[in-house]
Amino acid sequence: MSDLLPNKDPFDPNASVRRRLLLMVAGGMATILLLACCLCGGGLFYFRPKIEQNPEKAVALTSMMLRKVTIPSSFEPRGTIELNVFHQLQVNGAYYERPKVDSILALIHVDSSWNSKVRVRQHIRETLLERGVAEEPLQKIEQVNVEIAVGQSQKLVNFEFSTCRDVATEKTYKLVEGLVDGISGDVLICYRIDAEHWPEEEPRVRTMLESIEPGP
Repeated sequence: MSDLLPNKDPFDPNASVRRRLLLMVAGGMATILLLACCLCGGGLFYFRPKIEQNPEKAVALTSMMLRKVTIPSSFEPRGTIELNVFHQLQVNGAYYERPKVDSILALIHVDSSWNSKVRVRQHIRETLLERGVAEEPLQKIEQVNVEIAVGQSQKLVNFEFSTCRDVATEKTYKLVEGLVDGISGDVLICYRIDAEHWPEEEPRVRTMLESIEPGP
């Protein structure tokens, strides 16, 4: 998997954050593809994610996934992840980071001919939500489900606000996760930040969620 990751720059403070994001996406994709293989009678799929550190493309991809979303101004676009499997399963992701802070905002879209199958949609949803953006699943200390009215229609969408701990480092994070209707399928909103910076970011995050215009 090392060839899928960008070259590590020892002077880049965000390198470890990007690595955890890419490992999360690769792990989620592997689970999705395993399920696809089972559904197709054990068919063999070859896949290779295309990872591109391109801020402009991240912004463009975000606009293709959601009709509208106001990303917090403290976060900067970083890049995209794309995967196509025999034109049957399309995974697109855009990620943002707040400079000099252990944080990440990921928007992940899965467009598949299997989306109409309830079991598959539920599996994709659970896989992405459980893995979040960490290299390994974080240990949840506290969890609160919050319904937020999004867009002009004020549609209520459930978001999970959690306090989590990285067992390896003992660092504490705030995590916000939820699924919204995108232009052509479900879009996972996954946000993580060092708990120390959460008080200043919480109002911006809520504003971002409220700004989402669900599709189609």
